[in-house]
Amino acid sequence: MKLSDAAEQHCGEPSETEMRRIEADRKIAAAKLDARERQRLQVQRDIDVHGVIEAAQSFQLLMDEVIQHPENIGTSPRGVAA
Repeated sequence: MKLSDAAEQHCGEPSETEMRRIEADRKIAAAKLDARERQRLQVQRDIDVHGVIEAAQSFQLLMDEVIQHPENIGTSPRGVAA
Protein backbone atom coordinates (compact mmCIF):
# COMPACT_ATOMS: atom_id res chain seq x y z
CA MET A 1 0.00 0.00 0.00
CA LYS A 2 1.39 3.41 -0.97
CA LEU A 3 1.06 6.44 1.23
CA SER A 4 -1.49 7.87 -1.17
CA ASP A 5 -3.53 4.65 -0.88
CA ALA A 6 -3.47 4.86 2.91
CA ALA A 7 -4.52 8.52 2.83
CA GLU A 8 -7.33 7.71 0.41
CA GLN A 9 -8.51 4.91 2.67
CA HIS A 10 -8.42 7.27 5.64
CA CYS A 11 -10.13 10.21 3.90
CA GLY A 12 -11.98 8.71 0.95
CA GLU A 13 -15.26 6.87 1.14
CA PRO A 14 -17.64 6.98 4.09
CA SER A 15 -16.51 4.69 6.87
CA GLU A 16 -18.59 2.00 8.50
CA THR A 17 -18.96 4.38 11.44
CA GLU A 18 -20.40 7.12 9.24
CA MET A 19 -22.79 4.64 7.67
CA ARG A 20 -23.97 3.50 11.14
CA ARG A 21 -24.54 7.12 12.10
CA ILE A 22 -26.57 7.80 8.96
CA GLU A 23 -28.66 4.70 9.62
CA ALA A 24 -29.22 5.76 13.25
CA ASP A 25 -30.24 9.26 12.11
CA ARG A 26 -32.80 7.81 9.72
CA LYS A 27 -34.27 5.58 12.42
CA ILE A 28 -34.45 8.46 14.87
CA ALA A 29 -36.09 10.73 12.28
CA ALA A 30 -38.63 8.04 11.30
CA ALA A 31 -39.60 7.16 14.87
CA LYS A 32 -42.45 8.99 16.54
CA LEU A 33 -40.59 10.07 19.65
CA ASP A 34 -40.90 12.90 22.09
CA ALA A 35 -38.03 15.39 22.21
CA ARG A 36 -36.44 13.82 25.29
CA GLU A 37 -36.31 10.30 23.82
CA ARG A 38 -35.05 11.64 20.48
CA GLN A 39 -32.24 13.47 22.27
CA ARG A 40 -31.39 10.36 24.32
CA LEU A 41 -31.03 8.32 21.13
CA GLN A 42 -28.91 11.03 19.50
CA VAL A 43 -26.54 11.05 22.47
CA GLN A 44 -26.40 7.25 22.40
CA ARG A 45 -25.62 7.42 18.67
CA ASP A 46 -22.81 9.89 19.27
CA ILE A 47 -21.16 7.76 21.96
CA ASP A 48 -19.74 5.30 19.47
CA VAL A 49 -16.68 3.63 20.94
CA HIS A 50 -16.37 1.40 17.87
CA GLY A 51 -16.10 4.48 15.69
CA VAL A 52 -13.27 5.89 17.77
CA ILE A 53 -11.42 2.57 17.59
CA GLU A 54 -11.96 2.36 13.81
CA ALA A 55 -10.70 5.91 13.28
CA ALA A 56 -7.66 5.32 15.49
CA GLN A 57 -6.75 2.14 13.61
CA SER A 58 -7.11 3.87 10.25
CA PHE A 59 -4.98 6.78 11.46
CA GLN A 60 -2.35 4.37 12.79
CA LEU A 61 -2.11 2.73 9.36
CA LEU A 62 -1.63 6.13 7.80
CA MET A 63 1.09 7.07 10.29
CA ASP A 64 2.85 3.73 9.75
CA GLU A 65 2.98 4.52 6.03
CA VAL A 66 4.35 8.02 6.72
CA ILE A 67 7.08 6.57 8.93
CA GLN A 68 8.00 3.95 6.32
CA HIS A 69 7.94 6.42 3.39
CA PRO A 70 8.81 9.92 4.65
CA GLU A 71 9.72 10.96 1.10
CA ASN A 72 5.99 11.03 0.29
CA ILE A 73 5.13 13.60 2.95
CA GLY A 74 3.45 16.60 1.37
CA THR A 75 2.07 14.74 -1.63
CA SER A 76 -1.65 14.58 -2.14
CA PRO A 77 -3.45 11.23 -2.49
CA ARG A 78 -4.79 12.38 -5.86
CA GLY A 79 -1.46 13.56 -7.24
CA VAL A 80 -2.22 17.26 -6.72
CA ALA A 81 0.37 19.32 -4.89
CA ALA A 82 -0.57 19.81 -1.25
